[in-house]
Amino acid sequence: MAAWGLVQQKTSALTSQNPATTFDAATAADNFIAVLVAIASRTVSVSSVTDSKGNTYTLAKRQVGAGTDAIATEIWYAYNIVAGASHVVTVNFSASVASQINISEWSGAFRFQDPLLAVNGNAASSEASPYNFTFGTVVPSQSGALILSVTRQTTNFSVDGRATGYAALT
Repeated sequence: MAAWGLVQQKTSALTSQNPATTFDAATAADNFIAVLVAIASRTVSVSSVTDSKGNTYTLAKRQVGAGTDAIATEIWYAYNIVAGASHVVTVNFSASVASQINISEWSGAFRFQDPLLAVNGNAASSEASPYNFTFGTVVPSQSGALILSVTRQTTNFSVDGRATGYAALT
């Protein structure tokens, strides 16, 4: 089994109902695309993710902030992708909203029959207190599985928050 590896990624901060982000280089066939989304709203959600190559995206997890936190995060993915140059990924929201979107292409991850992505953690119940994230135990179905998480910092939207021992997409 080939090990997975990050091929490329890009982050965009946009306010729109249908923001689009384009990979800088051509994507490769059969790879895996992860779409990590931080949304500046508890009520606006992603209705779908589409791309210029016709790939099918699946929602892995939606997490809504606790208490007065006005944020939601979502992870979507497509695997065994149809690839090519000028690969544009569009996130379709239920309404126009400020968001930060990270798209990443991974090689080798498609080999898993059930891609495992995890969003764990709940924000503290008060905006005034620090945000403490508790990451639950994640048990992959196969050794070497790719695990993705999205969080945000208290001062801005981010797909950079991570637990100890995890690498950040920047």
